Amino acid sequence: MPFTPNKGYTLDTTHIDIWFERDRKFIGLYSSRSDTMLVCWWDEAVGEAVEDGFLKVANILGQVVNNGGPELHETALAYYKQYIYPKKEVEIHVALTDCKGCGIQFHDLNMHELCDDCLVERINGAGELELDDD
Repeated sequence: MPFTPNKGYTLDTTHIDIWFERDRKFIGLYSSRSDTMLVCWWDEAVGEAVEDGFLKVANILGQVVNNGGPELHETALAYYKQYIYPKKEVEIHVALTDCKGCGIQFHDLNMHELCDDCLVERINGAGELELDDD
């Protein structure tokens, strides 16, 4: 299977989680498959990301509506692909490996031959990693 840039994350394979209170703010982008957080913004970082144009949040009279709107999801994913994932690629100097679970190519830093999403799926109720014996 050919290498898929940015682990293949798309609008269909990610979701946004947000909550806003009087003095607290949170926006997180997650893998829908494993619910792994890809990137998040807290408190002042939310305002700064919006002011700097990295995130677009739908609001009416200052109140966030429609889970931030479709542009929030699009801009958070674009931020991840442009700023977070390339940084991970530069820091990693390990050959690509095919995941035994799903077949995508990834940098196998954990030496289990499983990507992060497949590793998360193999964690049991006690929080222990269950690997195949082969």
